[in-house]
Amino acid sequence: MSTLSELQSIGDDEFETLITWYLRRHDPELAGLIVTGINEDHKPIACPVDGVLFIPGDPPQCVVVNTTTFSRNKLRGKWLGTENDAGDLDKAVQELERWREEIGPKVECTLYLATNRLLKSNVKLYRDAIAEGYARNVKVKIVEASLLEDFLDHNPEGQYLRQELLGIEADHLSEILLRKIGGLSLDLHRHQFAMQWGPPRIEIARDIYTSLLSAVEESGASLIGLLGVSGTGKSTIARQVGQAINQRGGIAIWLPAEDIEPGISPTNLLSRLLKRFYPALGPSAGEDAIHLASILGRTFTPKVVPVGIV
Repeated sequence: MSTLSELQSIGDDEFETLITWYLRRHDPELAGLIVTGINEDHKPIACPVDGVLFIPGDPPQCVVVNTTTFSRNKLRGKWLGTENDAGDLDKAVQELERWREEIGPKVECTLYLATNRLLKSNVKLYRDAIAEGYARNVKVKIVEASLLEDFLDHNPEGQYLRQELLGIEADHLSEILLRKIGGLSLDLHRHQFAMQWGPPRIEIARDIYTSLLSAVEESGASLIGLLGVSGTGKSTIARQVGQAINQRGGIAIWLPAEDIEPGISPTNLLSRLLKRFYPALGPSAGEDAIHLASILGRTFTPKVVPVGIV
């Protein structure tokens, strides 16, 4: 199973999801890109463009996206139109002209044309699409399969998306995968400590919960212990605090006590746990987790969001 072959068999809705994900991470300015081509059921819907974003500034910018899974031999007609049908470029330009009419003529317009096919030697189509956009004062950028293959195979977040959409397991740890494992580990904790799987049940609220969460968020301590006799809810409180940490943007992972062996390093301990949930992860998974946690520690304000791995 290769990424390229799976990419070329992807459905329209999944491809739009992939392109949105790719563009939001490829260019920080596109982080707010809005999906317009699929509905809440992830089904394609009729729209002149599949994504849109307005970026205020001097000059202001408007970005639109059109995606297609058409075969390579039909790509020219899809993008540039045929005798009977308007192409994606023409539809997008019409939408961009409306923005210029309402916002002002100085709006800089960019159109991303995305395909899950390789352009191969079809440089004329590439040249014609860019020239047509240039003639209509629109910057055209092409995203094709070789760029997406590189993102899906070599970028950790791309690998996560590859796993979710194409079924090819990730071997690099991304932040989103680390967060997912954190949630799964706490679910496993709940199951192991006599709570059934399914919707969360009502649990007894204890005064110590607030104190413990405050200690984790504000004390800066690397180790906080809970002391109490058996059956007083220490494990439940610890899990509740972990869930709160995850909800507030930090990362909390449950490490079973039986995994903590004399002499085992933190990176090896984390690798063992992470690979339990996702066996395809590489040997550096533990180091990657600590690195991601350190980045989060520099990104968030400690008193507002607990960071790192608990």
